[in-house]
Amino acid sequence: MSNAMAEKTRELGLIKRPIEELLIKNRLERLFTAWNESEGVRDGHVHASTILSDDFCFRQNVLAQFFQQEVRVHNPHLLAIFLNGWFIHERLQDALKEGMSEALAQHIYEAMEAVEGEPLPDVVTPKWQFLLGEIGGLADEVEQTHYHVKWGLSFTPDAVIRMQAKPYVVEIKGYKEEMYLKVAALADPMANAEFRKAATQANLYMFLLEIPQAIILWENKNTQDYFVRLRAFDPEMAQPYVSRLRRLKNLVELFQSSGKLPTRVCGSPDDERAKVCPLRKACFATKAEREALRRT
Repeated sequence: MSNAMAEKTRELGLIKRPIEELLIKNRLERLFTAWNESEGVRDGHVHASTILSDDFCFRQNVLAQFFQQEVRVHNPHLLAIFLNGWFIHERLQDALKEGMSEALAQHIYEAMEAVEGEPLPDVVTPKWQFLLGEIGGLADEVEQTHYHVKWGLSFTPDAVIRMQAKPYVVEIKGYKEEMYLKVAALADPMANAEFRKAATQANLYMFLLEIPQAIILWENKNTQDYFVRLRAFDPEMAQPYVSRLRRLKNLVELFQSSGKLPTRVCGSPDDERAKVCPLRKACFATKAEREALRRT
């Protein structure tokens, strides 16, 4: 190949490479979208995460139990964040299945000692290693979806484990180092809004499962350091969400008997909230149009 031809080939390569790289990135981003679509839409049951939402809409959640929902397509970067969080949960849940490490067991025992005032070993002895790990794992369940018939509610705790014949709800959260250190430094982590959200979620699971204690496992995404905090069931914390469930149940029964729906929150389908609502079509449809969207 002549020098001129080689130079021309190099120039074409420099032009084509960014295009090829863009195409490769675009293909990879489509993998995140494909993962999102493979998850599908929720099953029509009300989910605990919805009940806990600050942006709760009674109309949306009545409609969700009877009518088709739209798949919400998130941008690839947001989906990448979701998927990363999901894998953090998977890794910790596998550890619970297989048996905990000495370090994690020691953290839990230190927390139990602080809360319950019981004398506990300074180190994890072979006896505790056997109980926590070698018998086949602590987890009664991991990522198991429950359906509460009374409340018509689906919920999926990260795990339910058992220690010394005592069950615990486990809520796993992973955060960047700044947030992790901010909460770790607090004498009372409930002073932090993100920790309160985790505690509120665990508290609702405790109410639904009738388990009086929970472990919140808080991980540093940067270093994989972690700490655990014990939470006892708090009836007052659960009350606003139990009231919300009760009202929703009454509104579902009202729709079944009379066809009457709760008042809309959004003024039009073009409201910012409506644009991301999976029930937008059913919400703003006429009665006849809505019937065509009814799930079979």
